[in-house]
Amino acid sequence: MFKEMRKVEKALGHVDVSNLLLKTKYGILSVIQDNKYPYGIPLNFAYNKDNIYFLSEKEGHKKDSINNNDKVSFTVVSGEDENESVILFGRAKEIFDDEKLEAVKLLLQKHSQKMQDFAAANQDAIKRSCKNLSVFKIQVEHKTGKYGG
Repeated sequence: MFKEMRKVEKALGHVDVSNLLLKTKYGILSVIQDNKYPYGIPLNFAYNKDNIYFLSEKEGHKKDSINNNDKVSFTVVSGEDENESVILFGRAKEIFDDEKLEAVKLLLQKHSQKMQDFAAANQDAIKRSCKNLSVFKIQVEHKTGKYGG
């Protein structure tokens, strides 16, 4: 279903792929628009147990595209000299309830120490704010990583 990497000597191992996803803060979500053109959206994310989590407005282009075609790709590139990159393929779906709350906590944990402290002290405020946004999970079906140009 997915093509294998051509230059296998540059492939990152599973652990290196996971580490890059854990340390990288931003990635590019690629969706297919209604007009069949690809659309790349830079966003912050969290990675846990082979899933990517990200936020979305309740209405908008990103959500509409996913609702029309849940097949997506997600790319991250390290900002370091090694020039490591990972591309994931999977299906995106909106998540709800406890899973949504856990994803928001993962995002807060990854992106802001101040927000971590706030989240720990204000669980009710976090739950209330979750009502105003959508949270998506990409269930990874295939991933590859490589280093070098």
